[in-house]
Amino acid sequence: HGQLGRDGAVDRPGPIPGLTGILKLAAGGRFGLALDRDGRLWGWGSNTFGQFATPDGRDLPAPEVVATAIADVGAGPTYALVRRTDGTFAWCGQVPGAEAPLAAWTVIPGLAYGDPSLVLEVTSIPPGVSGPGPMLYENPGGAGLMSSLRRKAARP
Repeated sequence: HGQLGRDGAVDRPGPIPGLTGILKLAAGGRFGLALDRDGRLWGWGSNTFGQFATPDGRDLPAPEVVATAIADVGAGPTYALVRRTDGTFAWCGQVPGAEAPLAAWTVIPGLAYGDPSLVLEVTSIPPGVSGPGPMLYENPGGAGLMSSLRRKAARP
């Protein structure tokens, strides 16, 4: 499915041709995302659940720009999660709590970037925490991984 970002049959990690100026990487199940310094989001790999929000829904064997004006990125097993430069958060793919995959970037209602301490990252899910949408918590622990919002630790 191209999850290593290189077209053709490859069986080990290596440089991904064409990606430069990358600030952050995120990986889901069988797909990858990279955010570059110009706010472009690159995607590659399986698009089974529409996690690239491309009109044709095809898999991407090599990196392609799948969104622009992006400030931060995270990924879950079957979805992509972004903070746009306008401060809104959006996601696509098979997101937690949705009955069907979101085939287009969908703004997450009631969630906006007004707190510079919020960051997107892959974190462990604390025991007993569940529910739809990005999770907001400060001390993750337990088993399982998902993209989440987290508050940066305060500086002393």
